Order: sequence, then C-alpha cells, then structure tokens
Amino acid sequence: MASYFYDKHLPNYGDLNNTTGKCPGFRFGVRENDGGVGIYMGPINDNFDGDTFYRAFLNVQEAEEFVSSFQQAIKCARPKTEGKTSHPRRIKEI
Repeated sequence: MASYFYDKHLPNYGDLNNTTGKCPGFRFGVRENDGGVGIYMGPINDNFDGDTFYRAFLNVQEAEEFVSSFQQAIKCARPKTEGKTSHPRRIKEI
C-alpha cells in the first residue's frame, strides 16, 4: 500500500497567481510504493491514479539524486531572496 508524503496544489509557472483564470495550477504529490518513490503531477481536481496524471517512478538512488538537485536549486535561489521581498507563498493544501 502506498504511503503519501506530499500532496499539494502548486501554482502554474506561466501564471503564478492565476490572474487569467485559465491556469489553476497542478496537484503534485510524492509517495512511497513498493520500495520506490512515486512522483505525480496533474490537473488540480483529478485523481493521482487517473489517466490525466503524469507519474514517474524512482528507485532509492534516483530519488536521492532528485532530492540533491532540489537542495542545489534552493542553495542557488536563497541568496537571491535574502534581504529582499521574496516570492509569496502560493502552494495550497489539498
């Protein structure tokens, strides 16, 4: 049985605040299943396991590489926002 660790509503990069009303964002999730890590992304109101979702499966080593890339991106982004007005929080709970 899958264990969910992240399930959030993320903004659409093309219209972060959905001012056009055409970019509601995406549902993004991370779960462990069968000894691997699943990453899921699709339309905000659709089901993780539905036909409209993109799903990727990573083994443990691949998932560690993925996490490392996030950490590197954060390390690069952090100095650009320190002491400045940073981006507002746009992620929402599902």
